[in-house]
Amino acid sequence: MVYTGNNNDTEELKKYHLDKKTEKEIRKNFTKIDEFPKIFIVTEKLLTGFDAPILYAMYLDKPMRDHTLLQAIARVNRPYENEQKNMVKPHGFVLDFVGIFENLEKALAFDSEEINAITIAL
Repeated sequence: MVYTGNNNDTEELKKYHLDKKTEKEIRKNFTKIDEFPKIFIVTEKLLTGFDAPILYAMYLDKPMRDHTLLQAIARVNRPYENEQKNMVKPHGFVLDFVGIFENLEKALAFDSEEINAITIAL
């Protein structure tokens, strides 16, 4: 069990809190094929800045939209290939339990002229 807690946790849950070093090590191991853990269940963390190309499936059970939704999908929808293990992942799998894909079209709908104007201004 891996558990990152918060201040409102009961004493029972606090027994499972991890220090930052241990948590970082577990996240790093998750990105490796032959290491444990093999499954992560997260609520807030790892949507940004976490790179695990071997990640194949994501089960979404809370509402997300806009850039948070795009980042969540990007975590799993990266191709991966490992010739030594004879593994090929052309895309990821996202299972939507709450109907957030209704928001996907809106998240992907952007005006390219508007984007170009912003990048030129920078």
